[in-house]
Amino acid sequence: MLGRMRWFNEVRGDGMIECEDGEPYRVLAEDFVTSPPVGRCAGVEVTFRAAAEPGRAVDVALSQEDAPRRARLRSHRVMRGSS
Repeated sequence: MLGRMRWFNEVRGDGMIECEDGEPYRVLAEDFVTSPPVGRCAGVEVTFRAAAEPGRAVDVALSQEDAPRRARLRSHRVMRGSS
C-alpha cells in the first residue's frame, strides 16, 4: 500500500500514516523495515502493508526521494535591554 507520514514521535516511537484512501494507520518504531524517521517527516511517502491488527501498518519503508529532513535548531539568545 502507498501512504504518507502524518507524524512520527522519535521519543515515544510511534506515529501515524495516512493511506491513499484517507484511512489512518498507526505505526511503531519496530514496524519500519530500516530505521524509523528522524526529524520532520510529515508528508513523506511510504510503502507498507496492513497488519492483522486493524489500523496498524507493518513493513513500512520510506521512499528514497522523500528522505526526512532534520529539524532546524534555533538559537535561544537572551534579549538584553538597556538598563
